[in-house]
Amino acid sequence: MMQNKKVIWLTGGSGTGKSKVAGMFAQRGCKIIDADKISHKILERGTPAYKETLKKFGEEILFTDKEINRRLLGSIIFQNPDKRAILNEITHKYIRDEIIRQSFG
Repeated sequence: MMQNKKVIWLTGGSGTGKSKVAGMFAQRGCKIIDADKISHKILERGTPAYKETLKKFGEEILFTDKEINRRLLGSIIFQNPDKRAILNEITHKYIRDEIIRQSFG
């Protein structure tokens, strides 16, 4: 028999309580898929998103250990909407695919 799954998306700006509400759902046995955590994971060294990001932003966004300096990358994209759109174009497809994989795979 197929189970009925419900998907609830929590969205909102920084400091709006998403983590608190997600924690409440988790306490009730709900599976939580955290897009912020996924976004960190997909940009780890060697991943396709990492490689695409380096092609577009250059090695100056790296720490000496070759990991992406997320704070520096963030300052670049928040100052330039065109660069933010480029990063979103790179990362969103990988984030979406991982959310789907975790939800249904």
